[in-house]
Amino acid sequence: MSIKRWNNISGNCLVSGTYCGDSETIEPEMGDDWSEEIITVIANAAANKYALEPGDEIELLIDFLSSGYEDPGKITGPPEDCYPPEGEDEREVENACVRHYRDGEFLQELGLPETIYGYVFDQFETTINETEIERD
Repeated sequence: MSIKRWNNISGNCLVSGTYCGDSETIEPEMGDDWSEEIITVIANAAANKYALEPGDEIELLIDFLSSGYEDPGKITGPPEDCYPPEGEDEREVENACVRHYRDGEFLQELGLPETIYGYVFDQFETTINETEIERD
C-alpha cells in the first residue's frame, strides 16, 4: 500500500446544549463543556435580536479543514525494511455559527467572529478530531 495524503478536505460537526440562565452556562447535550468565552460571544450576539433565556437550545456548527497523511507502514519482510504505521491529521476551524432555538422553534443563526475560532477549536478539539471526513 502507498502513502495517502490529503489537503484542505472540508468537514463539519455539530455540538449542542441548553442555556442555563441562572449560572450563564450551556449544559452540553453530550461531550465537551462550553467555555465562558464562547458563551459570552453567543449571549452578546444573540442579545441583538433574541436574548438567551433559560432552556433555550443552542447548536454550534463547526466547519473545519483537514490536511494530513496515512502511511500503512511495512510489517513484513526483513526487519531492517519494516516500520510501523503512522499518520497525521491536522484540523483547523474554518467557520463557526450558532443556531438558537426556543421551545423547538428556530429563532436565529449567528455567525461567530474569526477571533474566537481558536477558542472553538480548543474547546471542542476532541469532537472535531473524532469527526470522520471523506478523503477519497
